[in-house]
Amino acid sequence: MEPHIDSFDAVEFSFFYSRLINPNKKAVQAAGHHGKPLVGSSDCHNIWQVGYTYSVVEAEKTIPSIIAAVKEGRVEVATTPLSMRAMFRVGVNWVLGDKLKVHLRI
Repeated sequence: MEPHIDSFDAVEFSFFYSRLINPNKKAVQAAGHHGKPLVGSSDCHNIWQVGYTYSVVEAEKTIPSIIAAVKEGRVEVATTPLSMRAMFRVGVNWVLGDKLKVHLRI
């Protein structure tokens, strides 16, 4: 991402992290270094994943207003770290569904 940072309006903060394991550290650092806002993403593949990380945007409820607000930095990330059990659950679902095409959705 870094070599192409000017192509991005914001940097994603993923829901997939815990208090012990946080792959978002690079994203937070890059956003701060380049003056880009962070946006929260659930990357939801299962309904139980909804609500751990999302964006709160200060804008009217129109697509152009939301895009403008994100570009202007009027967005903040609301997030709760996953437990290690939940991270394991996401990993199992990813391996089963995305890699082995077995869709149990545990």
